[in-house]
Amino acid sequence: MHGLSKMELELYSIRGHLEALRDTHDEDEPGDPFYHALFLLARVRDILAGARRNGRGLAQAQGQVLQSNTTASRTPSNQSLRRPPGWGTAAEGI
Repeated sequence: MHGLSKMELELYSIRGHLEALRDTHDEDEPGDPFYHALFLLARVRDILAGARRNGRGLAQAQGQVLQSNTTASRTPSNQSLRRPPGWGTAAEGI
């Protein structure tokens, strides 16, 4: 379980850096690479939170993260990605 906590701290650190960059970023579209990075980060966070709730090991959670990343990277850029909860736009004041 200690490994999950350390990984989650790293994810929150990365999220903080991405959100700081968002202030200077003009686009917020599903096909935008910046948006895609935020989407993947939210997905990884959800997988790790689920692993912690279900008591799964770090290796199994990492395997699911890798599988999720591969699947998400195959999503065509013209296909709309659902915005993760809690990820507002600059227009929403978030």
